[in-house]
Amino acid sequence: MDCITKVEEMLEGYTLNRLREVANKISYNYLNESGTGNSLINDELSAKVYASMRFPATYNACLSSLKYSLEYYNKDINTLIDIGSGTGATILAIDNLINLKEITAFEINDHMMGVGKTLTEDIAEKVNWHKLDITKDEISISADIVSVSYVLNELNPNDRIKVLDKIWEASKDLILIVDTGTPTGFSVVLEARNYLINKGGNVVAPCPHNDRCKSLWCHFVTRVNRSKLHKLIKEAEAPYEDEKYSFVCISKSFNDQCYSRVTRHPIIGKGHIELELCSKDKLEKIVVSKKDGEFYKKGRKLRAGDSFDERKSI
Repeated sequence: MDCITKVEEMLEGYTLNRLREVANKISYNYLNESGTGNSLINDELSAKVYASMRFPATYNACLSSLKYSLEYYNKDINTLIDIGSGTGATILAIDNLINLKEITAFEINDHMMGVGKTLTEDIAEKVNWHKLDITKDEISISADIVSVSYVLNELNPNDRIKVLDKIWEASKDLILIVDTGTPTGFSVVLEARNYLINKGGNVVAPCPHNDRCKSLWCHFVTRVNRSKLHKLIKEAEAPYEDEKYSFVCISKSFNDQCYSRVTRHPIIGKGHIELELCSKDKLEKIVVSKKDGEFYKKGRKLRAGDSFDERKSI
């Protein structure tokens, strides 16, 4: 049984009006309470409705982020610590790509942990769930990769720094941070990027360098299919939504990076493509035309977030 079906089964018996009421309350909390450190999910139904609204988007954003990160990373990854595991979406996305041997899930909210355990039950034999307040409790174990998705943006600035110190110590090598693709979410990711570089980290993705970020708002987009229930709760007509996300992947040892990365969706014109790239030296816009042959064909397949090593050959 897939996770979306499991979520829908959790919500059987509730009226649509009740689910919409809870969804609106969740949206209000995240809009007005994020960054305060206050709990945003306060009961079991809210946790289940949150999963119906956010599981697919979180899963896709984390899956895409890790795919970009692993493109140049060739070391073995067997163990994971996930901070603020919530619905288990990040765990499932990473395990889908890597087939991990051992996973430690830390979550402070009992209601969210209950949902997460249900949605990760197919890999329950390798997932160890623990209640932990990452702002107050210490992490006593380490793992090859530590992931923090859609968590830092909910914390106040002082707590974010505490968390970054803890995940740095807990990671044997990789740290993956994913957050909202809003200007605020990007600023949180950028803060984490700069802090971890200063501690000795190297950017694996998306940046092709460790230097000062040259972008005012670096984010990417992944398309998420909406379930029937998701459409009904959100009173939406489109069968999909586009999830904007920002991310950074940091390594303590590995420093191989792409030559440049596409930072905006390419503009495809008649016989030419306009590309916005972040390279080791600068942000730049280039135009590729049909006369560029194979280079043009490759350019037509690009989307925001893709690496672009072919730029070397121009």
